[in-house]
This record gives sequence, structure tokens and C-alpha cells, in this order.
Amino acid sequence: MLKFKDSISEETLSRQAFPNAAKVLDKFHVLKWVFDALQQVRLQLKNEYVIEEHEKRKKLKYQYQAALKKSKLTGEKISKRNFRLEPEKLDNGETVKEVLHRSRYLLFKYEDQWNEEQEKRAQCLFDKYPEFEKIYVKILNFRTWYSKDNIGKDPNVQLLKLMDWIKEIKTFKRPALRALASTIKNKSGQIINYFTTGKTNAPAEALNRNIKRFIGVNYGIRELDYFYSE
Repeated sequence: MLKFKDSISEETLSRQAFPNAAKVLDKFHVLKWVFDALQQVRLQLKNEYVIEEHEKRKKLKYQYQAALKKSKLTGEKISKRNFRLEPEKLDNGETVKEVLHRSRYLLFKYEDQWNEEQEKRAQCLFDKYPEFEKIYVKILNFRTWYSKDNIGKDPNVQLLKLMDWIKEIKTFKRPALRALASTIKNKSGQIINYFTTGKTNAPAEALNRNIKRFIGVNYGIRELDYFYSE
């Protein structure tokens, strides 16, 4: 018999109603966490580069002002153009900032899924940031591990592989990746349960979405007889 309290969590209610059930995290949301962390690292690299550029421009500005003062004493002509920061161009003709900005979508794909333009952009990105290439490879390793090909395999072996992956992710010392590693570790049991049958709560999520849509579309209807069939 269910024991209801004034305030009861969904987790507690589920355990009481279905004591023999195993909770499985939705695969879509888990992969979203992983790729969101990868994108956060990309944005962090972009912000770091923007700050670095700003510092270089500030330094050139001070150098120009110093040279201008000196020129008043020596009579030497100073061109401000010589103190402008030229953006760094990579082999594909894009700047570092452009490559970091335009690499968003190619990071969701495997290398053999890139088109020619994405392949050149990725090569420039990874040449500039070798560590980011290693992070990208580790993220795709997780995606490959978290595939239907491993359904039905020994869950203990799968858990060991997951723990090894978490240790490798932590070595990069990026805040987004450390947070990801902590989240995956805390939810590891619910993630491993996916490999038992390969089923998740995706059908329930879809049904819930359809119910909400139905309620939204029919909000305000008062003629309830409209829904009854003769």
C-alpha cells in the first residue's frame, strides 16, 4: 500500500509503486550533458582568445602613446598603422575567433561525417588547440560506448569502462569537464541500466509531451460534450 505524505517526491513515489523497477536515464539527455560540456570548453577557449587579443591591443596602444611622446622630441614621424593588431589568419583563411565560432556543429559529428570545409576548419582548430582535439576524441569515445552495440553486455565491464572514462576526463582540468565527470559518476547506475534492455523513458517523455500539447491546444474549451462520441 502506498504511503502518501503532505509532500512526497516523484523518486519516493516511484520506488513505492514499482519496487522492482530499475531507473534508466534518458539517453538523449545524457548525451546532451556531454556535448554541452564540450561546447562550454569551446566557448571558454573563445573567451580566453578574446581577452588575449584585448590585452595585446592595450599593450600596442601604450607603445603607440610612448612612441608618440618620443617623436615630439626627435621629430620622427609615427604611423598609427604600425601599432594595429592584425588578426591571426589560419590555413583555411579564417581567423582564430571565426574558427572557434564556426566549429560548433562539426563537433557533434564523427570525423568521417565532416564535409570538406568542416574538415579544413577542424584541422585548423585542432592545430591551434591540440588539447581540445583530445577532449573531442574523449567525448566521441563516450558516444561510441553509449551505443546500442553494447546492449546486453556485462554491466560490470561497462561500469569499469565508464569509470576509466571519467578519470580521463578529469585530467583535462576544465571546470565544465570536471562538472560533467561528477554528474556522470553520480548518475552512473542509472546510465548503466540502459545496457540491460536498451530501453529508456523516451516513450513516456513523448506521451507526456503529447498530453501537454493536447491540453494547450484545447485550453478554454467549455463544451465538454464535444469530446464525447455518440
